[in-house]
Amino acid sequence: MAAGDAGARRRHPPFILVCFSILLFIAALFLFSALRSSVALEGLTTGGWPPDAKKTKEDGEFCNFSSGSWVRNPRPVAPRYDSSCKEIFKGWNCISNGKSNALDLLQWRWKPSGCDLPLLDPVHFLHRFRNKNIGKSSHCFS
Repeated sequence: MAAGDAGARRRHPPFILVCFSILLFIAALFLFSALRSSVALEGLTTGGWPPDAKKTKEDGEFCNFSSGSWVRNPRPVAPRYDSSCKEIFKGWNCISNGKSNALDLLQWRWKPSGCDLPLLDPVHFLHRFRNKNIGKSSHCFS
């Protein structure tokens, strides 16, 4: 009888080995997913800006894009939309809402402290992120 029990034990892997294999598989999937998202985020750092855009200051530090001020653009760009644009949320469309300085607002741009932030090139941005999932914001809308 003891010989029969030993044979049965050899045919089935120990429970701990099965659990360890499953855990290792899940960890590998998680690591693959994390690496894939970091590659996607790396692409977002340049976004729609030209490849030669400076992401660092002159002293080699990375730019803090949240620290800076609004400056008047010396070369104002033409408005990207007018009062007929229906894709912009009604409350945010300053032009169609008749805001007196709506067109003047388009002449300002954000200038990070000590960094160069060129204007966004929408065509380059759309080409770079074609067929990619940029973000999920479904929980932000109510």
